[in-house]
Amino acid sequence: MESSVLSQQADRLIELTAKLLGGENERMLISLSQGEYGVLLVLSKNDAGVTSNSISQAMRIGPGGVANLLKALERKGYITKDISRDDRRANSVRITDAGRAALEGRLAQARESARRYLATIGPEAAVAFNDALETFLGVSTGNTKK
Repeated sequence: MESSVLSQQADRLIELTAKLLGGENERMLISLSQGEYGVLLVLSKNDAGVTSNSISQAMRIGPGGVANLLKALERKGYITKDISRDDRRANSVRITDAGRAALEGRLAQARESARRYLATIGPEAAVAFNDALETFLGVSTGNTKK
């Protein structure tokens, strides 16, 4: 039980610290270069595909930065780009199985690191800490399982 609570709270901590630092923490913590982790995270939440513009808005970076990230991820085989069904002028970007595996590997590293920190205060305090951080930031991860 304690391990399960700490794992859930570790996931919340990762999401909350990323919000606290405006997305920078996701890129630094996970260590995929040039914001690649951020792009993969956005794509992992939408199997139907995402436009470059949506990625730009979600990550708060310009279209040129997104284009560079997508080129790098496509070269690595982590994404595919197709013409969007909704807007033929736009690309629909999807994460590949290799991209999902890379994302999960990096997320597992971050989760374990956060879990070690949270273990020092215990499960109840970890829940309270993340609750307080959500309140402080005025956001919700939607992950308030206790």
